Parts: sequence; C-alpha cells; structure tokens
Amino acid sequence: MLSNPDNDAICISAIYITDAKVNTVWMGDVGHRCGMSWGLSQRDIGEKHSRPKCVRLDNDGTSGINAQAMSFHIPDMVANPDRLAQYNERPESLCSSTPRFSFWGDLLPDSAIPIFMPELEYEKDSTHGGLGRDKDIDRVIDSKGEFDKGVSMYLGGNAKRADSGGSVIPTGSRFSTGRKRRARSEHLHTLIVTPYIEHSARELCESDTSWGPDTVSLSEELFCDMETRGLFGLCNEATGVTTNCFDLATETLMLPQGGIPQPGVNIHARGLSVPKIYNSTSYW
Repeated sequence: MLSNPDNDAICISAIYITDAKVNTVWMGDVGHRCGMSWGLSQRDIGEKHSRPKCVRLDNDGTSGINAQAMSFHIPDMVANPDRLAQYNERPESLCSSTPRFSFWGDLLPDSAIPIFMPELEYEKDSTHGGLGRDKDIDRVIDSKGEFDKGVSMYLGGNAKRADSGGSVIPTGSRFSTGRKRRARSEHLHTLIVTPYIEHSARELCESDTSWGPDTVSLSEELFCDMETRGLFGLCNEATGVTTNCFDLATETLMLPQGGIPQPGVNIHARGLSVPKIYNSTSYW
C-alpha cells in the first residue's frame, strides 16, 4: 500500500517490483483505467519507451485529487497475456476488486488493507505458464457496499470508519471515480508541449479525472485548456486556420473579433481584457 501523508501531491507513473517470486512493473495506466486522478508524465519505461500516465496521491484533496492512497495485490499486477485479456474482457475483475486494486480517499500509511482469504486460484497462462485467469472470477468482485473507500484506517474484515466502529457505505468522502467540482489548477500559467502520441490533448480535456497544466499535443495538433476544458486545433497560416485556434508561436488562443467562443470556454485571447499568460513552457 502507498499513502501520501503530505499536502503536496505526488504523481506516480510506475512502480518497479522485484522479489524472489515476482519481477514486474506497475503502470499508472492501471490507476487511470480504474478512475484515479491522473496526468501526463515524461517518464518512459522499458526498451519500447512506453509513456504511462501518472496517478496522483494527495493528503488534503485541495486540488480535486480523489485519492490519498492506493493498494494492490502484487501477483495480480504481472502482465501475463491471459490475465490482461481477462482485465480487458471483465474490467470489474480489476477495478471492482478491492483486495486486487483500489484507491482510497483518506487511508493512512499505517493502515492494513483487504486481502484475499483463502488465497486465489488461477488458471495457467497459455503463453508464459505463469498466473493466468482467475478460476472463480466472481469471487474476486466486490459485493455492493462491501468496502468503504473513505476510511482513514482499515480494521480488517469490512472497511470501517474509525469514528463509528461500524461498516458503512461510502458517503461524504472525497473518494470518487469523478470529481464533483473543478479545482482551480495550480498550474494555471504553465504550458506543456509534447510530441508523443501517448499524450492526448483530447483525452485530457474530455476526462473527468485528469489534472495538470494546459497542454499542446503536436501529434494531434490540438490544444487543451485545462482550466476550462476547451479543446482547440492549432493555428496554421498555410491552411488558412487563424481563428478559433491556438497560436503556438505566441502561446495565445485566437478567437475572431466579436466572435462567440465554444460553449463553456473562457476567453483567453490576444486583444481581450484578460489574456492568459504562461510563465513557464515545457517542451517534452
């Protein structure tokens, strides 16, 4: 289990796990898939230089981050082909299996975590011969209300709140698969420009759980304003695209004079009274 007791958020893109039985890498893409607050990361992993998303852990949740801690069952994170196929076919066998993988709104570092008792049984992987699919997939999936992801301490058995001593269904905690409010970004005046295909401006803007600076995806030729979730193409004089677009050279959102912006998008453009100014630009 990993828990961040500090008010400064951290973002985890990968965890390398090695012992006598397991040699694997946990990727932030797992947390993203299961609903954790996430962002882009520069880290590349392995010979193929894959660039997983990073997932965020934060103690106070002031930036809208939905987890302080996460826990996972290490053997189930080994990426054998049959196991990955099961997770794709039955995502609830990963994301709705608390002892297998979970994120927690307020779980403290000294807490215990749920475990499988008795131990799970697996089919043999047809490719590598290791752990494959679950023999009893329904056994690993949580029943409704079985665990409270808002607890600060897990006391064994069902999750219990330390102040009540009884099992409860999650209510009022910041644990959520989506943010109930849009937090004002601490990276309001930061811009990221990335060439990597894994870094999608469209995905950032359309996700309910993404977090981070405004981003230009060169591979998509798109700009995402993370404050407003406005998505715009890049300006290109050669093709005549000069309005309703983001000018990368001047780092300015260009809207037509007197024009109407996209619904719900604040106006940050040259010549307007409140332009957005970037104090820091990072080229990845």
